Amino acid sequence: MMNIQIAGMAVTVRGGSEYFTKRAEEYMLPLDLEGEHFFPIEIAINTMEEIPYRGVSRDEIQDNTWIMAPDKPCAIYKPLPGMTEEPCAMMEFQESCAEISILKLEENPKDHRDYIYAGLAFGHLALNYQRMVYHSSCIEVGGKAIAFSAPSGTGKSTHVGLWKKHVPDTVIINDDTPVFRFDREDAVYACGSPWSGKTDLNTNREAPLAAIVMLRQGANNSIRKLCGTEAFVRVFGQARKLPFKTSMEQVTELCEQLLSRVPVYELTCNISEDAVRVVREAIGV
Repeated sequence: MMNIQIAGMAVTVRGGSEYFTKRAEEYMLPLDLEGEHFFPIEIAINTMEEIPYRGVSRDEIQDNTWIMAPDKPCAIYKPLPGMTEEPCAMMEFQESCAEISILKLEENPKDHRDYIYAGLAFGHLALNYQRMVYHSSCIEVGGKAIAFSAPSGTGKSTHVGLWKKHVPDTVIINDDTPVFRFDREDAVYACGSPWSGKTDLNTNREAPLAAIVMLRQGANNSIRKLCGTEAFVRVFGQARKLPFKTSMEQVTELCEQLLSRVPVYELTCNISEDAVRVVREAIGV
């Protein structure tokens, strides 16, 4: 068992692998503080020889998608890619708890499903506490956070690399999925978490979110502010969420809050230092 603190919340994880423990090391609560914290979120991870279907027919299992369990309003299955006849994981939820069942496979040092699915479970449960996991590469500069967002492969990490090169005090809060917290009146805060995609580029820190910048590749550098429906659609699309009706409603509400409190821009950019300058001038960092 490990007790970790993320975005101002304490989380108990039972059954995580050595890899998961290592990735979460920076977020561990000191032993002398564990007894002083209330742990609102619990995630239990179990490895099983077989995942029970519980009402889901084999015909309903589709390759590499999450599907709902019809007999449980808060349970979903993850089919095994290339083996659609059986699921490789199931997640069941209550308000502050998640139980993750993972199909036992042949031993593979690159099998980090417990770490990955725990991140998805955390993101779902965090919505109940005014937190939202957001797909972006998020940095802190001068005490302010900027989240660079775009579909995978657009160049978020490449752009953040320009900031690290040309702005010496740049700190990466999370290179893939920072946590936004909405429970403070002064600002929305961007926070680090152990889940940062394929890299371990994350830091256990938080900073007020100054802007979300949607990236778009281009020959020249220009920036424009997004508003209304266009801004909402772009922001909502990058918010992490599971296919529950309640999740969609919670994410919709938090995205509306986000747009009312944080400006959103679209940056068309190349990989020059000028791309950094354009953003700094627009945001004022």
